[in-house]
Amino acid sequence: MTAKGFTLVEILMVIALLGVMLVAGMPSFQAFITKTRISGATNEFLGDLSYARSEAATRQVEVAICTSADQATCASGGNWANGRIIFVDTNADGAVSVGETVLRVSQPMTGTTVTVSGFGATDILRFRPFGGLRPATAGSFRLCPPAPAAGGEGRQLAVATTGRPLISKVTTCP
Repeated sequence: MTAKGFTLVEILMVIALLGVMLVAGMPSFQAFITKTRISGATNEFLGDLSYARSEAATRQVEVAICTSADQATCASGGNWANGRIIFVDTNADGAVSVGETVLRVSQPMTGTTVTVSGFGATDILRFRPFGGLRPATAGSFRLCPPAPAAGGEGRQLAVATTGRPLISKVTTCP
């Protein structure tokens, strides 16, 4: 009668091969995680912009989305990766004032840097009741991996003067 099973040498060989395969696949797995994180942050940001535009049209009032470091007040010169507030801006001052309705608060994006180009102001966007931007100046947000992983693939979120956002891939990040 013969014993069934694996020898210690066979088990060690399998473990060694698995280790080599894991080490070889690690860089591509990290790139996959980075791309997924950027894609998720971009989709969340797109959702916030679309929601703000939709609420402006639905409520027939001006709705603003601004940067926020504390998720309670708008930050001037803020970083869009730090979080956002969407609110009904009844007095058009670009700040959450007493009596104004906060519609949504978004948490900070992890592992993402955001650069802004265009727009009248880089820390707030205002949507008019018909859905267009005020002032009517188009611009874009570029979402990229943080500095150590720079040079990778990112996403660009362009917003037309009509307020319509559009996502596209960016092959090089700063």
